[in-house]
Amino acid sequence: MADKMLAKMYMLLLEATAGPKIAKRPGLRNALIGFVVAPAHGVALERAVFNLRAQGWDKVFVKNCKAISANPDRLTDPDHKAAAQKALKNGAAFIVFAGKAKRRKLNA
Repeated sequence: MADKMLAKMYMLLLEATAGPKIAKRPGLRNALIGFVVAPAHGVALERAVFNLRAQGWDKVFVKNCKAISANPDRLTDPDHKAAAQKALKNGAAFIVFAGKAKRRKLNA
C-alpha cells in the first residue's frame, strides 16, 4: 500500500523487436510508448523492460523516460489517456506504433 502512495507515473519512448509470441511479423522493430507506475526512475525502466519481454518483445531499447503527472486526465491524446489509466490499474501499459521503427541518430 505504501508503494502505491509513493509511486509516480513514468512515460517512456521505447523500441523493441517483435518476438514469435507477437501477432506482428517476428523480427520487426517497432516504436512503443509506455506508461509505468513505479517509485523511482530505475524501477520504471526495469518494469517496462520486464513487462515487454513477458509479452513477447525482444531487444527492448529505452530511448527516453520521464516522470509525468499521475492524473491521466491531464493528457490530451485519448490513446495516451487510456493507456495511462490502464497503467494505474495494472502497473504498466503500452502503445505500439504501426510500421517499422526508423533508425536515427539521437541528439543528446
